[in-house]
This record gives sequence, C-alpha cells and structure tokens, in this order.
Amino acid sequence: MRPKYKGWINNYADFFQGLVRELKYGEQLKSSLNGNSFDENFYQLIQPTGLMYGHAIQPAGSYNLKMKYWDEREKLKFILFDSFVHHSILIHEDNYSNNIRDLIHYSVNEMIDFYQHSYPNISFRKNDYFGRRKNEIFMAESLLHNRIQIRSGLNDNFWAGFFNNSLLFLDVYFYGIWLQRKDAILAFDDLGQKLEEVRLCILKIISSASHADHSLDYEERKLFKFFLQSAGLSSDAEAEALTYLKDGIDIRDIEFPDIDSWLLKKYLFELATLTIWSDRHVNEKEKEYLAKLGEKLKFSETEIESSLLAIESFVITHWEQVHFLQSRHNFHILRDRFATRLGKILVKNKNAFEKELLESKELLQLLKKATRQELNEEEKTKVRTQLIDVLKTIPTFVIIALPFTFITLPLLIKILPKSAFPTAFSEEED
Repeated sequence: MRPKYKGWINNYADFFQGLVRELKYGEQLKSSLNGNSFDENFYQLIQPTGLMYGHAIQPAGSYNLKMKYWDEREKLKFILFDSFVHHSILIHEDNYSNNIRDLIHYSVNEMIDFYQHSYPNISFRKNDYFGRRKNEIFMAESLLHNRIQIRSGLNDNFWAGFFNNSLLFLDVYFYGIWLQRKDAILAFDDLGQKLEEVRLCILKIISSASHADHSLDYEERKLFKFFLQSAGLSSDAEAEALTYLKDGIDIRDIEFPDIDSWLLKKYLFELATLTIWSDRHVNEKEKEYLAKLGEKLKFSETEIESSLLAIESFVITHWEQVHFLQSRHNFHILRDRFATRLGKILVKNKNAFEKELLESKELLQLLKKATRQELNEEEKTKVRTQLIDVLKTIPTFVIIALPFTFITLPLLIKILPKSAFPTAFSEEED
C-alpha cells in the first residue's frame, strides 16, 4: 500500500474494507469521538495526524499502520487522502455504511473535482500516453503526488516543513465545505477567492505573531518566505503579504474571513502558537499576544489552554518521529512545562476530577493500593487507561489527544493537589 507505487489507493480501499468488515471500524470510530459538534469531532480526528502542523505522523483512523520506512512525501500523500476519506465518513456515513469502497470511490471523484475547481494550477495527467482517459484512481494518485511539496534540504527542519505543508489542512477543511454544498457559507464560484483570503489571513497572523516581541530575526523572516512561496497567492496578495512581514500588523487590524468556523479559528490560533515557538522560547509579550488573539477569535480561557495542551501533547507523544524539534526545544523543559500546565488545569477542575474518581471504584481501589505497594503491569495499564478516561471528562481535555504514556500515576500524584484525592484515598482498605 505504499503511496510510491501505482495503484496504492486501490490497496487502501482493500485495507479499509477489511477494517470495516473484521474490526467493525465504523463503530470504533463513533465510540472514540467525544466532541459535541462536527468541527470538534473532525479536529479530534485530524489533530493527532500532524497535518495541521505540516508533518505527517499517523493516519486519522484509529488503526495501526507501519510507515517506518516511508519517506515524507509518501506519509503526507497517505495521510492527506486518509483525512479526505474520514471527512467523507463524518459527512456521509449513513449513505455508505455498508460499502466503504463506494465511499472511497465517491471521495476520489469529489477530491478530483474539488482540486480542479480550487487549485487549477496543480497539473496532473488526465490521459495516458495513448490519449486514453485515465482511471479516476490513477488521476487522484497523480494529483496528490503533485500537490505535496517537499523542498530539498528541508526534510530535517520541523519549522520549514511546518510552514511548507501545514496549508494542506486547508485542503481538507474546504473539501468538507465542498462536500456539504453549504452555499450559504461559501458560493463555489468564489472558492478560489475564499481560499486566497484565508491564506492571506494566515500570513497576517504569522507576521503579527513574529512581531509579537517587537523583533523579527533572520530565521523568522526566512520561514515566513517559505510559507509565502507555498501559499500560491496572486501577485497583488503576495506584495501585500510582504509588507506585513516588513512592518508587522497589529492583531486588532486583522480581519478574519467571514466563515464562522470553530475549526478554522482553532487552526489559525495553533499556527500562531507554533510561530511563537519558532524562536525557541515564549516571553511575556508573546503570551500577551496569544491572549489577545484568543480574545479576538472569541476563545475562552479553556479553549486557549486546550490548544496549548494539544500542541505540547502532540510534540511529547511524537518526540521520536518529530525529531526535528530536538534542536529547538529541550524535551525536559517541554515536558515540565506541559506537566505544570496540566497541573494548573487539574487544580481548577479538582472538584469534577474528584467526583469522577469516586464514581470509578476500581480505579480508586488501585490508586489506594499503589500508595502501599507496587502495581503489576496489568494494574498499571488499567490505571493509565481509566485515568485518561477520567481526564477526558474535563472540558479542556475532551477533544485533544493526550500523551497516553506520559500521563502516569507518579506524575498525577505529583501534580494533583492532595484534596483532589478524596478522604478514601488515605483510608485503610477494607
């Protein structure tokens, strides 16, 4: 199924059909989603993939796939297409619940139409060397190959990859709008213009984030230009973007596209956060900037904390795969910062945490046991699994992928206030 071989999408369809038939994948997918809205459910699927951050880590689906020996282009092609399919599943699941092949074929044709309409500059061959029209599957494979940009010499730089490929998330986002045919939100005649407005808005935000500390260094300037080259703007819009790079733009002067989407706002905020990270530390002025941006996007404090946790969780969980970050952020510093942030949120929500803990009798008994003796491996696994379930009841944690192996019993005991563990925790076991 490696995407460097012709016909890989057919192999993907076989693989996916097997998941649906043997593992009841559709039911697993439904049960794994905790979000309250379509946007939140899709964010929960797409955020762990790395696509929002320009780096392919894992598919949107909750299945294991060995991609250790795949190159960056293969991973991006597969995860981009898999994200398209999962967007189709969320929108049209009832129509295709019995035949996933039909849904994948539908996704392929819609994806081709979407790209032809929204990115007419992407070239791909519709006919073979004999002039015969290509099969849609092969057209889709050619289109995906040409959509992915891998710049020579940038594969070992997380930030260059982030600026170079994170715009692929917009493909998946607008593909969802395309599928739903929401004319009240977006007229398809204006799709190209709308895409340019969003890309220009992203460049404004990146520019304002880069200037948040009133300093624009060489690295930030270089990364902005990487993003600009990938944005595919018209000459006028590109000239406008360069003025923002030179002079900066106040967050109050940024006008957001008239698409009232929580998912798009979340993406914009997390791009700004990662831009702040690119100069290796976050100072007070930059913290103030993120607070102002969150306010402008009408995000609550919980939403802002959720995005910061989502990014840190992503990096901690995939530290080995996203090894490019190791030259930018010391893992131990990031880990301690995440633990501190986690602890503060748990303190704020200790009453809710205690209530959920009391309702989980098995978990409570295991925690009490752990204060007196070492748990066996099966018990440790139960504790980790059930603790994650308890954390998921707290609003901040509902839709983000927490670093499962990182959140351990010793860590929680360390960061939780003692009052969060009810009196039963210190009582002798009956």
